[in-house]
Amino acid sequence: MGTYRVSMDIGGTFTDVVAYETESGEIRAAKASTTPGELSVGVIAGLEALVPGLGDIEFLVHGTTQGLNAFLERRGVRVLLLATAGIEDTYLIARGPRRDLYNAQYRKPQPLLERKDIVGINGRLGSQGEEVRPLDEVAIRQAARRAQQEGYGAVAVGFLFSYKNPDHELRAAAILREELGDDFTLSLSHQAAKEWREYERTS
Repeated sequence: MGTYRVSMDIGGTFTDVVAYETESGEIRAAKASTTPGELSVGVIAGLEALVPGLGDIEFLVHGTTQGLNAFLERRGVRVLLLATAGIEDTYLIARGPRRDLYNAQYRKPQPLLERKDIVGINGRLGSQGEEVRPLDEVAIRQAARRAQQEGYGAVAVGFLFSYKNPDHELRAAAILREELGDDFTLSLSHQAAKEWREYERTS
């Protein structure tokens, strides 16, 4: 069992690492250069500066300014979103709180995806996670082919009520892996945020 609790942030220039040794209570910090082409190289260098071996880590958490910057600057790869047919516009509609009610200049924040990047997939779970309609596996395969042909770098899957029952998302992932291979970036909403409300999980 490891004895180190580690937190880190992958920044644009440096990867900062802090390690807490649970037996002695000692806290140590280190910096390593961030390696943009392969972020794990900088991460491993930072860890090796503080921890005898990776097996000695019992807990690790990290944030990534590098990822946040890409998000804010919209530098990421194109993402194809697979959503439950009939509610595929949920992500674009978003939430409706108007904190500045009388501001005539108010504009909703621009979503990360355009409507053309969202595919409605037939198949439906009920509010308790029960299957109402089976997943359209043919449509998943068609979406995977589209992702390849149109140069998408990732596929996200956000199906209705997957926080109650992830079976449809997991099956979609298996099909996408068959079609696109293991190296293709894939994100499932129930793994990213296992909570109710599709907009939050999809975001």
